Amino acid sequence: MSQPKEPSEQAYVVAATLLTLSPAFTRFLLTELRSLPPSERITPPQLRALELIIADSGISLAAFAEGMGVRKPTASILVMRLTGMGLVRKAAGERRTTVLMPTDRGLSLFQTIVRRLVERLAHAVEDEQVTTLLRALPDISRIFDRARLLQQD
Repeated sequence: MSQPKEPSEQAYVVAATLLTLSPAFTRFLLTELRSLPPSERITPPQLRALELIIADSGISLAAFAEGMGVRKPTASILVMRLTGMGLVRKAAGERRTTVLMPTDRGLSLFQTIVRRLVERLAHAVEDEQVTTLLRALPDISRIFDRARLLQQD
């Protein structure tokens, strides 16, 4: 079996630069979420949880915990908070499992937040950046997917 080739110096520069995207995005997301009215204010983990529940309505608590990358007790606390906020509801599933579904309020809030985030980012993109970014973004996504798969080997 052949050894994988050593990445170029430029590949290391790209990798290091990609790692700066997460803190930049987190700062942007926190600023936006903090600007919401108090009745609509949620945390980034709550937004991610709501996204997961909307994407897979009827998801079990165990699958939700796995999707969030947390243990079941932590997932239960997160769900309890979202339920208390009226964003998620629990229902009985098959074989005595609990399934999670977004409420109308949860779906509406999520859509409102995503619309605001897209609007704010769209205003930040300069016209001369559009073509370059549209070409690069799928590659960036694939790089993260490949890195995740290489880690699993």
